[in-house]
Amino acid sequence: MHSENEMNHPGYNSKEYDDLVDLAATKNAGEERLDDLRAAEKVLTRDLPIIPLYFYVSQHMIKPWVVGLEDNVMDHHYSKYVKILKREKEQQK
Repeated sequence: MHSENEMNHPGYNSKEYDDLVDLAATKNAGEERLDDLRAAEKVLTRDLPIIPLYFYVSQHMIKPWVVGLEDNVMDHHYSKYVKILKREKEQQK
């Protein structure tokens, strides 16, 4: 929803929102960055430039011995990061 983002299809323009998102982009992951993003989200919910009617959802059933499939916003999973761990005989029963 940043005013300079090409994916901002509604044309939302808020200096307050842009400033908070820009500020968050200068910080490493952590509570301080999340606080800026939460404040930006509050601006969006106050201004309500869009009404989200649908949220993408994905569900995966993954055995405990399969590792490397980490959640991500795009739900893209690359097999080069996936590993199957060796199981003990008791786990195979």
